[in-house]
Amino acid sequence: MNAVPRDTTMLLRVTWIEAFSTASRPYEGHHPVTIDSLRSELVPVDVYAGDWVIPSDQKAKRYLTEVLSPKGHDAFLVWNFFDAVLQRKEYYSSYIFEDTAEEMLRNDPNLRARYDAAQAQNPEWEAHPERALRWLYEQSPHDEGTANRYPVYEMLPVGNP
Repeated sequence: MNAVPRDTTMLLRVTWIEAFSTASRPYEGHHPVTIDSLRSELVPVDVYAGDWVIPSDQKAKRYLTEVLSPKGHDAFLVWNFFDAVLQRKEYYSSYIFEDTAEEMLRNDPNLRARYDAAQAQNPEWEAHPERALRWLYEQSPHDEGTANRYPVYEMLPVGNP
């Protein structure tokens, strides 16, 4: 492992856990997590001095893959070592955010178009308006942006995006 020497920003493959479930009963003192769906994309990530880069070209490559991949059978995520990423830390109060959401839609035509498209794809928002409000919150600068973001990133080989 190599410590990052100074704060920097890197283009990394980041994975978000879109859907997961947990065992209803403990197994070996844990409630194993099952990943149902993931989403990954290349994004700029702030990396700080003291963070770790773990090269995969080493003898422990198989072990690293098994424990660091969110889909690994015995991954750290499965055994609850990364449960904190599965919890939203910041949120909003509906009665307060409703006015902000209306203002966002009124002032941002691009957001309005994306919202209308999302609304067309999610007809259940009619019966559950809190889901539409949550979608808008997630598009706002108030959203923490790190909920369900897996804390292990992939560094791509040079020249291979």
